[in-house]
Amino acid sequence: MTTIGGLVEAAGGVLHKRDLVAHGATDRHLTSAVRRGEVRRPRRGWYSTWSLGDPRFVATAVGGRVAGAAALALQGAWSWSEPALVVSVPRTASRLRRRRGVRVVWDAPGVVARGSSAVVDPRDALSRAVVEAARFEDAVVLADWARHAGVVDRLDAELVLGAHRRDAAGLAAWSDGGAQSILESVAGTRLRLRGRRVERQVVVGELGEAVDMVVDGLAALETDGRRFHEASFERDRRKDALSARAGYLPLRASFSAVRDRWTETEASIDALIRTAGGPPPRRRPAHELPRPLSPRGARAWRLARRPARRPARRADRTGGGDRGREDASGMPRRRTGLAPDVTDSTPASTVPAPSAPVVVDVWSDIACPWCFIGKRKFEAAVERFDGEVAVVYHSFELSPDTPVDFEGDEVDFLSRHKGMPADQVQGMLENVAGIAREVGLAYDFDALRHTNTVKAHQLLHFAKARGRQLDMKERLLSAYFEEGRHVGRVQDLADLASEIGLDRDEVVTALDGDVHLDDVRADQQQAQAYGISGVPFFVLEGKYGISGAQAPETFLGALQQVAAERDAAAAPVVGPTR
Repeated sequence: MTTIGGLVEAAGGVLHKRDLVAHGATDRHLTSAVRRGEVRRPRRGWYSTWSLGDPRFVATAVGGRVAGAAALALQGAWSWSEPALVVSVPRTASRLRRRRGVRVVWDAPGVVARGSSAVVDPRDALSRAVVEAARFEDAVVLADWARHAGVVDRLDAELVLGAHRRDAAGLAAWSDGGAQSILESVAGTRLRLRGRRVERQVVVGELGEAVDMVVDGLAALETDGRRFHEASFERDRRKDALSARAGYLPLRASFSAVRDRWTETEASIDALIRTAGGPPPRRRPAHELPRPLSPRGARAWRLARRPARRPARRADRTGGGDRGREDASGMPRRRTGLAPDVTDSTPASTVPAPSAPVVVDVWSDIACPWCFIGKRKFEAAVERFDGEVAVVYHSFELSPDTPVDFEGDEVDFLSRHKGMPADQVQGMLENVAGIAREVGLAYDFDALRHTNTVKAHQLLHFAKARGRQLDMKERLLSAYFEEGRHVGRVQDLADLASEIGLDRDEVVTALDGDVHLDDVRADQQQAQAYGISGVPFFVLEGKYGISGAQAPETFLGALQQVAAERDAAAAPVVGPTR
C-alpha cells in the first residue's frame, strides 16, 4: 500500500477516512501518519496534506469550502492584498466550527453541487467576490482577471457577474478582456472613471508588438514591474520607439507609480494628451459605461442601470449576437460574429453532409495549465460523442513579453508578473495540480521552466502542415507541465518534434527562419476579432464559443447540439407534390 500522505495528495490534498479505509488503511496507519506529520486532521474524519494556514485547510476545519475572493486567489486572481477568508457551507449544514476572522456564508444547492471538495466553482466565487469587493476598481480587477484567465468570456460575463446582484452585471462593460495584469486593469479603470477612452493591447509593430493601452488615441501607456521587465529592457525600449513611430506619445508607469503614486502618473498622462491637442478629462465615464454609485448598506459600490445602447454600436461590440444568454438547453446562443447563418439562399454545396466531422477550433497556449486540463475534458466528451470531431489548434500567447530563458521558477514568475505573494501563488499551483490529477495529468510546477511560447506555436503550425498537429500539441503540453522540458528554444523544440517523427533539420530551419510566424499572428488577430481574451477557448463549427476548461458534459452537449442543427439544415425539405 502506498503511504497515507501519498493517497491524500493524489486526491488533491484532502480525503475522508472512509476513502482511506477503502484503500486498505487502518486506524493504526492513520494515527501513525498523523504523528509523523505526514498528514493533518482539519476535522474529525478528514485528513489533509495542506499546511495549517492554507485557506483550504481552514475551510475544511470549519466544515465548508473556500469561497469568494479567497477562492479566486487560489486560482491566481489579481489583488493588491490577501483577501479575507470566506467559507461556503450548504444551507442545511450543522456542527460548524467557527473561527475568528473567517466569515461563513450559506449557499444554494446549485453552488454546493459545483466545484471541488475544498473550493467552490470559480464562477460562483467570482459572482460573490465582485459584490463583496471593498472598492469598485477591485471588482473590475476581478472581472478583468476572470476574462484573462478564461473563467468567463464576453458571452457569459454578464450572467456570471450579476448572479448575486443584478447591477453587478454592468461590470462586463467595464471589463473588455484586454488587461493582462492588475496594473493594466487598475490604470485602465481609473482612466475610464475620468471619461478617458482606453483601447487595450494596441499593435504598434510588424511582429505583433503591442502596448498595454492607448489613451484617447494619443498616449501609449505601458505598465510594468521593474523586476520582471529587467530581462526585456531593450525590447521595451524598442516598443517605445515603435509607439512613437505609430503616432503615439509613449509613457511607462511602474508598479509603485500605479499603486502608490497614481495622482502624479495621471497628471503626466493628462499633460501628454494636452500636448498632443487632446481633450481634458471629464467628470464621468463615457455614456456606454454604467455609472458607479455611492455605497449603500453592506455594498461598498453599486452600478447605475446600464444605459440603452444604439443598435449600431451594439452590433459592433457583439457581432449582432446575444451576450451572456443561454437557450433552453443551457447552450450559449449562436455568436453571429463567428460565422454567417445558413439560409435558404445558401448554396447546397456549403451545407455540410450529416456524416462530416464537427470542426472545433481551439485557441490555447502551451504555458496555460487550464488548456491541458481543458484538452483532457474535451477529449472525454469526444469519446462519448456519437460522431466524428476534427480539432484544429490556434495560437494564443498569455505572456508574449516573457523572456525565452526566464530566471526563476513558476512561483517566481507569477509573484513578479502578477504581483502576488509567494505563499498565495504556491497554494494556487497546488490547487491547479490537484485539478489536473483529477483528469489524469501529473503537473510538476517545481520542474517547470517558464519561457516564451511563440516558437512553440510556430512548431504547431509546422506540424499542422504535415498532418501531425494533434500529436505535437500533446507532446508540447506534456513536456512543459509534466516533464520540465524547455519549450522556448529552437533546439529543444526540434528534439521534441523528432520524438513524434518530424524531421529535426526541417524543424530547425523553419523555426530559425520564422517561417510560420505570420500564421501565429493570423491566429492571434482572429482571436481578437472573436473577442477571445482568455484560453482555452473552443469554437464549434464557427458558431458557438465555449470558454474555459468546462466539464465533459458541457462539451458533449455542445457537440450534440451543433451536430443536430447541422443535420437538420442538411436534411431535404419535403413539400407537397403537384
